[in-house]
Amino acid sequence: MIDINPNELQTEIIKRIGQRDKIIAARCGWGSGKTSALVFSMLLVSKMRPGMSSLMVTDTTPRYNSVLMPEMEKWLAPLGWTYNHTNKLWTDTENGSTVWCRAF
Repeated sequence: MIDINPNELQTEIIKRIGQRDKIIAARCGWGSGKTSALVFSMLLVSKMRPGMSSLMVTDTTPRYNSVLMPEMEKWLAPLGWTYNHTNKLWTDTENGSTVWCRAF
């Protein structure tokens, strides 16, 4: 098990998702924790909707490979999630939730 200790921004985003608020964007500075907040939010949604599929989209393949993917590996792999590189698909082996990842 890993210890997730969200910062203020991440806590607010997670809280809003838990309240089922719609978040359109988070405009914040470099290193503020936006990418981790996205992964934490996805974890929450996977627990709220076990067995369901979600789609995570980022703007470019280089950003997916250099920013989002490493953050997903950091948090998801220790929790037992598996990644299918061919399909760009993360799967929660506990509850069957999946996340398809795509670059716009």
